[in-house]
Amino acid sequence: MAFTASHGFRDVDTWPIDSRGTDLSVVGNHRHGPVSRFSHGSREGWMAVYHPRTRAGVVHYSAPTELPAKKIWSWGNDPDGLDWRKALSDNESAYVEIQAGLFRNQETYGFLEPLQSVSFTEQWLPIRDLGG
Repeated sequence: MAFTASHGFRDVDTWPIDSRGTDLSVVGNHRHGPVSRFSHGSREGWMAVYHPRTRAGVVHYSAPTELPAKKIWSWGNDPDGLDWRKALSDNESAYVEIQAGLFRNQETYGFLEPLQSVSFTEQWLPIRDLGG
């Protein structure tokens, strides 16, 4: 993705280097509070996170026509984020999450009619030893 949007699409910014010049693809750089960004205009079918030190990560794949939305989320690396790490992890480690969905953000939703269904295919693949 080249662009991301905030909740409510209040702002659209570049990715991975944002308008402040921060490389948000590095979780250690999340120093301004939580990072919660939705892909904007992405036509890629995949997204991934990878930890260079552990040489491990995960890739999500789905056809953009079936499951178009992607999101990256992190507590951040500021004092509040560090408090959440302490409260929610066994070793105070960093946390990053990727999400996929049908709608462009979490404020958008839809209803199914009785007996209506929605289907899509997605794959979550572990990755290891890719380098970095």
